[in-house]
Amino acid sequence: MTDKNTLLLPGPVKHPVTVVTLGQQAVEMKGDEEFDFVALDGKPLGRGQILAVWAGPLNIVPASLLESHHDPACRTYSGLVLALRLLHGEKAVPNDKVVVSVMQFRVIGGEILLPTRKV
Repeated sequence: MTDKNTLLLPGPVKHPVTVVTLGQQAVEMKGDEEFDFVALDGKPLGRGQILAVWAGPLNIVPASLLESHHDPACRTYSGLVLALRLLHGEKAVPNDKVVVSVMQFRVIGGEILLPTRKV
């Protein structure tokens, strides 16, 4: 069961899903690599396959990656900046040059829950 602020991705999902995080943690992942989604409590959530990885300044995130963001409110640059500031705080996202990691993937097994906001 999900609430209105959660996106359920039942596996397998063929269309791409994008997530954006602060820092460069996704940079080490490679295209076509499979990975496990794991909850904070360690419970396995499913499997995914990397489609694309990008890292760089927030102000030049490719629009093609944002178009498949799991949170509809983050599919525009201004929406993404607002979401990151709400999630991490104004000081964590001081300007549009902060480095972010973008990972585009598809779900290949299980069900994945990702938080979303109203558009």
